[in-house]
Amino acid sequence: MVELNLFHYHDRHSFLNKTHPLAKILTLLLFSTLLIKATVLRTLLFFLFLILVAIATSFPLHHYFRELRFFIVMALIIGLARYLGSSQGSDFFISALNFASIVLMGLLFSDSTAPDELSGAFPWWGSSLSLTLATIPLVLDTANQLTLARKARGEGVWSNPFKRIASYTTALLDLLLEKSANLEEALIARFYDQRQRPPFLKFSYRDLILVLFSLIATGLFMLFT
Repeated sequence: MVELNLFHYHDRHSFLNKTHPLAKILTLLLFSTLLIKATVLRTLLFFLFLILVAIATSFPLHHYFRELRFFIVMALIIGLARYLGSSQGSDFFISALNFASIVLMGLLFSDSTAPDELSGAFPWWGSSLSLTLATIPLVLDTANQLTLARKARGEGVWSNPFKRIASYTTALLDLLLEKSANLEEALIARFYDQRQRPPFLKFSYRDLILVLFSLIATGLFMLFT
């Protein structure tokens, strides 16, 4: 069930999995500058570049294929809105692919970065950050389980939509409160101390390679696109 949702970490022996979270965050910031004043050529080449990175790092796209349909629809809606505002086909293309690139960069980061690693990268926020990140999959998993359970019972999507939304929200909050209570009991049983800071995660030569590569790639995109 966990693998049916976005923003989950997958433990693999890939290059990105072994790099420091701060190096990956810096890479994301550098690549994000390419989306500020993007041309059609830069947008297309950068998206294809991210696809190649995903393939090279053995990114498990099949785990996310079902949920990516939602983001594909969102990308089309964003592109259509920009096209209606400017009446230029290039705006539709750039906006849709920019959104797709942002989603793919987020997936590459979350898929290759464990919450414990983020805690080690920011030890002064370690406990709070780790708990916050742990609740994101909890909410997504709970919502997905509730949706599948309702589909299994044959509930119609369009029958009494307002009543259905209200009952869904109520059931989701009840389940989240129950799971939060279970999580709290588990932390107490393990003598969890929020004031305890995790050890700082050390850098390696891979982090230098990643940052240098991102700098060179960003410079090449700016020069030639």
